[in-house]
Amino acid sequence: MNIRYKTSDLSNPTMIVMLEWVKQCKQYIEEEDQVFAGFEELARQLEYWRLQHRPKDMRCRDAVQIQLFGDHEILISDQLKAEFIQITKCPTHVQSRTDHQ
Repeated sequence: MNIRYKTSDLSNPTMIVMLEWVKQCKQYIEEEDQVFAGFEELARQLEYWRLQHRPKDMRCRDAVQIQLFGDHEILISDQLKAEFIQITKCPTHVQSRTDHQ
């Protein structure tokens, strides 16, 4: 499975940590075969990591939501600050790349 991601500018400490986890997952997913059974399992793992994050202000963590759209997109967002990380599954014939806006 190959993934790509794009983000807004991030200031929420939990969102910044989530981005680092996404980067590590991306690298690991591309190096190993079938790390996660599917995108749903990846979304569950990201939610678990979000809950494990202990920022100084817990409102930072609590503002972050993880949404799964089908089996092709995960959106991590802080709607209070209008920040996001969008993860998209790439078709196997498309080379993965990272987009930053």
